Amino acid sequence: MQTFAGHTGSVEAVAVTPAGRRVVTGSRDHTAKLWDLDTGRCVQTFAGHTGSVEAVAVTPDGRRVVTGSWDHTTKLWDLDTGRCVQTLTGHADGVAAVAVIRDGLWLMTGSWDRTARLWDLETGSCVQTLEEHAYGVGAVAEATDRRWVVTGSVDGLAKRWDPETGACLETLSGHAGSVEAVSVTPDGRRMVTASDDGTAKLWDLETSRCVQTFEGHAGRVTAVAMTPDSRRVVTGSVDGLAKVWDLETGALLRTLTGSTGAVHAAAVTWDGRWLATGGRDNRAKLWDLETGHCMQTFAGHVDEVAAIAVTSDGRRVVTGSWDKMAKLWDAETGRCLQILSGFQRAVAYRDSSLGRGVVRSIAVTPDERGAVTAAAWPWAELWDFEAGQRTRTIGWHADDVVAIAVTSNGRRVVTGSRDRTAKVWDLESGGCLQTFAGHAGDVIAVVATPDGRRVVTASWDCTARLWALGTGRCLQEYAGHEGWVSAVVVTPDSRRVVTGSEDKTAKVWDLESGRCVQTFTEHTGAVSAVAVGSEGHWLATASLDHTVKFWDLKSGRLLATMHNVDEGFLWTTPPTENAPSGWLWTDRPELVSVVRCDKDSGNPEPMAEDDPDRKAYLGVYNQKERVMSRLWLSGPEVEEKERQLGERINALRGGKPASPPPPQLGQGSSRRGDSSD
Repeated sequence: MQTFAGHTGSVEAVAVTPAGRRVVTGSRDHTAKLWDLDTGRCVQTFAGHTGSVEAVAVTPDGRRVVTGSWDHTTKLWDLDTGRCVQTLTGHADGVAAVAVIRDGLWLMTGSWDRTARLWDLETGSCVQTLEEHAYGVGAVAEATDRRWVVTGSVDGLAKRWDPETGACLETLSGHAGSVEAVSVTPDGRRMVTASDDGTAKLWDLETSRCVQTFEGHAGRVTAVAMTPDSRRVVTGSVDGLAKVWDLETGALLRTLTGSTGAVHAAAVTWDGRWLATGGRDNRAKLWDLETGHCMQTFAGHVDEVAAIAVTSDGRRVVTGSWDKMAKLWDAETGRCLQILSGFQRAVAYRDSSLGRGVVRSIAVTPDERGAVTAAAWPWAELWDFEAGQRTRTIGWHADDVVAIAVTSNGRRVVTGSRDRTAKVWDLESGGCLQTFAGHAGDVIAVVATPDGRRVVTASWDCTARLWALGTGRCLQEYAGHEGWVSAVVVTPDSRRVVTGSEDKTAKVWDLESGRCVQTFTEHTGAVSAVAVGSEGHWLATASLDHTVKFWDLKSGRLLATMHNVDEGFLWTTPPTENAPSGWLWTDRPELVSVVRCDKDSGNPEPMAEDDPDRKAYLGVYNQKERVMSRLWLSGPEVEEKERQLGERINALRGGKPASPPPPQLGQGSSRRGDSSD
């Protein structure tokens, strides 16, 4: 094993050369690097970009490297000398995708400027601009017969183009979210698109029809790969799962559940037998697509795996990670052959029997170039993401700093401390501008209002307080909790304050008057975190009871509950007229206890997992749309959907009132494996 120093930022993209002997990595440190896979030596550094390198590709002859960057340019490099031979300019925003097409004669790029461009690699000239998308283009590909190219966009559309004329041949519409990835079948007759609407779709390119929709993921589908025989497609999602589907029937063949976090990247070996995935659980995995078994786990990264590639002989796997490393693995043994790295992490942790050094709070600066951390020391620390180094310490309290916030303009840092004060600091100079004193207990949460004029602090003294950022005066006290206030957030319109408490409740307060306008009491454990949706319609509360609950901020109505299970997902809703025990959405039905009761709900008896009535019950009430739509629809819209469903049920029953089936639904806490606090 060897260690190589070079990248000073996270590895964003990887590509293996056609011969399978070298690999190219692209990084947020603005460079790409070429590594020899046999010796582990860094052969070349391609330096010249002024922004993160987000996409890399190698020409079919293995002589040139293409890089796409947030600096709006694409560069062509000589693989052997490292010299930049072409800089392609024309995009007005970051380049997010690159693909070498026409057997290495042309290049296709996709950009956040809403266009894709086709370039002649010999002359460096742009030969076509494809510009009918309404939002950024993040996926590009070419048909195997080279007659057309395809783009996928944040606007939810995939488009097929004639590369000679630049004409849009067809628009494939059907996704309810952005198109994250595209893959064309080897015969060029069909295409699969992956979307953040949680589905993938198969399109017949002769008729422009969607012939299959692959539904089953519980989150954004971010990766798609096709087996060479065009019989199967593999999808990867932020739900932590990879799924294998029959391309013809749409049937789910395998669910690869070994990952415990989001699947960020996927690659199929040339013979279609194996799938490599990388994800949020810091690991890469190699799957047998016949059996669905995980054949190898590549463990060693200390952060998320964001990119993955397989050598042409299928014997080695290359991974890129947020831990600022690229690693080369032996596919058969799972052994790490090389580490392409040599850098410290962006946040340092110190060991201490007193718990100091544990990062209790972190706030990213608005320019996204760094972060401020509170690590239970009497000061805060500012970190530079690019250098991965601490650039300064901020301030000094009389006791540990345990809470951090940054104002919206990025000029001020607010710290909360166990010395019962909060302080405001100038981020540039580190000087103390104000001290907020008045709490009778530790200040354990702080937040700046979106308008940047005020600060809210939360304390062990069971209160929250509102302070004027200019004068330091206490403007309001929010008193009413019976336990310490552990979390605080302000709505986007700066009109409401939400607090979470050890007393197992969350409260909504009028920011100006201090009046409590809502109290949420459904949790059975302390409320540890609170968050408000971007438009201020709903509130999320996280609790030590292992759930996150979503509430309508206006009415106080409970919308849905997300249960923190070890793998997969489990969501439930409160009872409705059509679902007396509530709707649910899960890929882990074994976690749900279904019981058979008397008519008066007495004498409950759990039903066996193979009981036909249990299966029928779950078939009716395990409904994604009935659960998840509650987070995005208004209260009246949800009620209208329930009313329409009730009418359909009545019609199917010949006008008889709808009644629930005998079994009643309950949570099987004994099956969760995580029910203890």
